[in-house]
Amino acid sequence: MLVSNAFNTAAANNITFKTDIRIDNSKINIERYDLSVTLGNLLDNAVEACKKISNPDDKYIHVSLFTSDTALIVNIVNAKCANTSKSESKIDKLDTVLHGYGLGNVSAIAEKYGGTFSVESSESSFGATAILPLRD
Repeated sequence: MLVSNAFNTAAANNITFKTDIRIDNSKINIERYDLSVTLGNLLDNAVEACKKISNPDDKYIHVSLFTSDTALIVNIVNAKCANTSKSESKIDKLDTVLHGYGLGNVSAIAEKYGGTFSVESSESSFGATAILPLRD
């Protein structure tokens, strides 16, 4: 549902949205709430970053969700405005009280499951990867 909602929002904002989803639901034993927080925050951030880009040809979000034998991997890569700093991206949020904690929440969820969370940023793109180990 979260991916479909992000897809619809992306389409309405002329953002190219690609997915590669290969998950085995029977392997996932991560709480739904934690999955919702992880996906919701990462997708919302990606959409918000792309909305700031003026050229529609430069707007994209690539979502990869897959299970391996040992983990659920969530990887989201999106375009961003060149040279957007962390402080600039927080300033334009309408509700500064509720914003700015998303990536920290994702990191805490990864830690809760003994996994990892990493981000990679370049001048024109941002990537976030959460690896959530699957328990037997």
